[in-house]
Amino acid sequence: MTVFTIMDTNRSNIGHLEDEALKRRDKLKALKRKREGKNNENGEIHNKDLEGEILPKPIFRSYKPSDESFNELTLNPAAPGDVTSEVKGQLESAKSEIVIDQLDVTSLAPRETRLGLEARCGKKISKAGASNPKKPLQN
Repeated sequence: MTVFTIMDTNRSNIGHLEDEALKRRDKLKALKRKREGKNNENGEIHNKDLEGEILPKPIFRSYKPSDESFNELTLNPAAPGDVTSEVKGQLESAKSEIVIDQLDVTSLAPRETRLGLEARCGKKISKAGASNPKKPLQN
């Protein structure tokens, strides 16, 4: 008898589920229309985001417009700054003689290329060596 009552409740929910499906379908259609910006009654395109927005006037920095009405929107070309004092200072510092009192030989020695590899992969190599009974070959 319990089997029949479960089936009866399922049959009563069928109409209810169809109503919910129709509501979801209408909601999705409304969202789609809203995203496209169409108004439901007229079918006109209407976007609320662009309604009160005022677009800024363009500023032409490097473009020279051919129409005279746009000339007021162009910026005057910027004059380059004076860099002669900075260049003179750098040239004078290049002329001065640099004297090295002490020379560190270790800084001139070539670096080992293996150090970079060991620094990057050292942990992985040590883990592989610990997990394998055979030790990896070392050069």
